[in-house]
Amino acid sequence: MTDTRIALLLTRPLRQAKAFAERFHGHNLQICLSPLFKIVFRGDLPDLTPYQSLLFTSANAVEAFAQQVSNCQLPSFTVGQASADAARAAGLPATSLGLNVTELIATLRRAPPATPCLHACGAITHGNLAAQLTQVGIPTDAVVLYAQLPVPLQSDARLLLRGTAPVIVPLFSARSAELFNRALGQSGGAAPIYPVVLSSAVAAVLTSVKISTPEVADAPTAAAMEEAVNLVHARLMQLEQTAGAP
Repeated sequence: MTDTRIALLLTRPLRQAKAFAERFHGHNLQICLSPLFKIVFRGDLPDLTPYQSLLFTSANAVEAFAQQVSNCQLPSFTVGQASADAARAAGLPATSLGLNVTELIATLRRAPPATPCLHACGAITHGNLAAQLTQVGIPTDAVVLYAQLPVPLQSDARLLLRGTAPVIVPLFSARSAELFNRALGQSGGAAPIYPVVLSSAVAAVLTSVKISTPEVADAPTAAAMEEAVNLVHARLMQLEQTAGAP
């Protein structure tokens, strides 16, 4: 890979990475897709008869649930509109109750759902939602329906990290940030890295001294991440123009 344009390295699972990349077609960016983990559906749902409400904190959990159950009409509450949209597409009566787990818990405490609840989730989560809700009087169980398995960076991504062109790296989760830390260390690269992160919690995971201060999105949404990437890209373009001025 010999392209010297500013690069955009997308490390989400492939389907999500491709969808996010669509937002930047026509931009003067070299786009590289190299997922750091893949989603593998596994784990069986329990008998749903006792449960009165469902909780989803990712669209992956919705898809994993929908592969096992059809025509479920339990009230469903999600983090983020994307998860709510996925749940509705799967036939669930879903409502988004916040942009993060903290907002979801606060909303459920103000207007408690029918209980007990079942939280469908991945093997790796940050904060035990089921335990937090149960502690505040909203009995909730959790069921793991998918795993997030690490994937090594592809060769073109490693070349970017070893190059000289700036690399913008959007990171949507603490898991992604953790894996990127590891991949960056293993690459031995010295490219200038500009992370864009979904939240301050994701930024806190980035410990590598090889990267610039993360740009934190204004909201934990894909649209806000797009805006943050565009902001960083504009700054880098300005720096390039200034450096090239006589």
